[in-house]
Amino acid sequence: MKRHISRISALLLLSLTGLVSCTNNPPQILDLWWLPVLVQDSRSGDTHRELMLYVQVDDEEGDEDLAQIRLENLDKEILWKTDSSSWSRWKGKGVLWIGSSRFVSYGTALEEGAYRVILEDKGGREDQTPLELEGWYDREDWENQVIKYEEGEAFIASPVDGWFILPGGEKADPVPVPVEETFYPSRLTEREEGEFFFFLFDRSRMTAYKKGPYPFESAE
Repeated sequence: MKRHISRISALLLLSLTGLVSCTNNPPQILDLWWLPVLVQDSRSGDTHRELMLYVQVDDEEGDEDLAQIRLENLDKEILWKTDSSSWSRWKGKGVLWIGSSRFVSYGTALEEGAYRVILEDKGGREDQTPLELEGWYDREDWENQVIKYEEGEAFIASPVDGWFILPGGEKADPVPVPVEETFYPSRLTEREEGEFFFFLFDRSRMTAYKKGPYPFESAE
């Protein structure tokens, strides 16, 4: 009887040891994808910077164990963060990406330079990787983008293709639009309520420009 109890105890100990060793593994940052976005307010003309930042991750305890992504400016010790309640998540072919399309800076906080990205799990374990940020449009770039929108009719004059309508809401799907040609946002999106942005993805420079918000207006 004692030998039987000892065998069960040994199996239980091995199981607990395996569990403890598993949960001590920190998350891993496998890759980064980021895009600088210059945003212009259509009403005031003011601009500010945003950053789209996504992390390809691996965590042996599953993605439910991941808690937070932090972006830290190394020179000024300024911190942005997003957690599992607010980040976007994409998983396909065994690859998991998490992050946000709106790391926002008002003023000069989100400037070009040295940063680090930190991934933390619910147990407080971390992985981090350096990131050198650059590439936002400057004044000359965004002044070359001409947008006209009146009574539901839109026209964009731009030296760059890659324009979209981005309806309000972080998870809204962008809708491609033509350049140098009249179009109607409400017809393309089948929306007549709410607001949207005009969004340019400049693939040649891996940067973006966003202007808005604009109200949806019926083309009739």
